Amino acid sequence: MRSIELLSEPVIAGIAAGEVAERPASVVKELVENSLDAGAVRVTVEYDDADGGRIVVTDDGHGIAGDELELAIRPHATSKIRDLSDLDGVCSFGFRGEALASIGAVSKLELVSRRRLDEAGAVIRVEGGNVVDVGAVGARPGTRVTVSDLFGSVPARRKFLKSASAEYSLAADNLRRIALANPGVHLRLLRNGRAAFDFGPVENLAGRLRQVYGRELATAMVEIEARHAGLVLTGSLSPAGVSFGSAKRLSLFVNGRWVHDRALFRALMEAYRTYLVRNRYPAAVLFLEVAPDRVDVNVHPAKAEVRFDDAELVQRFVIESVRDLLRGSASPLGRWGLSADDMERLSRNVPGERRRDAPAARSRSDGRGVPREPSSTHARPATGEEDAELPGYRPTAVEDAGERCAEEQSTLPLDADPTAELPDVLGQVF
Repeated sequence: MRSIELLSEPVIAGIAAGEVAERPASVVKELVENSLDAGAVRVTVEYDDADGGRIVVTDDGHGIAGDELELAIRPHATSKIRDLSDLDGVCSFGFRGEALASIGAVSKLELVSRRRLDEAGAVIRVEGGNVVDVGAVGARPGTRVTVSDLFGSVPARRKFLKSASAEYSLAADNLRRIALANPGVHLRLLRNGRAAFDFGPVENLAGRLRQVYGRELATAMVEIEARHAGLVLTGSLSPAGVSFGSAKRLSLFVNGRWVHDRALFRALMEAYRTYLVRNRYPAAVLFLEVAPDRVDVNVHPAKAEVRFDDAELVQRFVIESVRDLLRGSASPLGRWGLSADDMERLSRNVPGERRRDAPAARSRSDGRGVPREPSSTHARPATGEEDAELPGYRPTAVEDAGERCAEEQSTLPLDADPTAELPDVLGQVF
């Protein structure tokens, strides 16, 4: 048996990098979120598949001082927090100080940055976690990070990546999710030198939905705004009767951060349960705002999981808020004047999606082994008996929420094994 020894710094960095730089999509996510934390309002992502892959993220943010570049690429170096008490009120995307260090440990990384009042910029180059060059360079204000030869120092990890096309799709989904949460930011994505999308800044979520989902679906979706016990839920939902064969249009955010939270997901699906057949999903972009000290974002290195101080209250709040909105759309024309034909067309003909025929509805058990009839493809009104409302609480749907905009979540059947793998969703990184 081998003796116990301390691991070397390169080995430690390589192991830790796997929790943050899991795949190209997670690299894109971390770098773009760094740009947003730096106050950027224009971010361009260049994603190249050829020659081992290359990712370039350029922004117009505050920039980094030249004498801080070497510190910036070290693990646990951050400007976001100073002590543990700061975690109770953290509102930035990043705060661990791990992203650049983790990415640099498993790739070739070049960081060029310049602050607006500086006469020149600075550059640092890192390979496999080792600094190979630092110096001055001409640069525009902002920051440009170039990542190449990802996982070149740990080739075994490349075996677990999907195809080049699939990895690109995950990265693009991450950017669409970021775009939904930040409508005032100009986001561009280029793949192999060709524009994939260019989302210019818009005033509110409604404008961003038109860019991401297309005008027809965006117009059909309705805005929601509900408040209770310090919780605020805003966003847009598809009406009852409009559904899809995948969860790619389902995104949940907590305090502006996309989350992969089972409690929130199950609450949303429970609210839609009366209106959807099995294996069909709504389109939803929901933003839950809660006091930072009531939610723990320091649960997972990727910060995709959160822990609420009262998860049951949050779950019931989401269920009741969405149910109240959906009740008005269960009539033949619905609250928004959509006919059954309109709903069917929206569900099957959405820009940018390859048509997939949903599987036929199957008989389902009521949980006691007693089969029940498959649900209708059309919406049915919810009954009062199904609603477990919060005492003294009545959420209100707002059809025009004005300029309100808060800074593909998965779906899982409510009776499913909680350890089962979740389906692909917008922005999800596995």
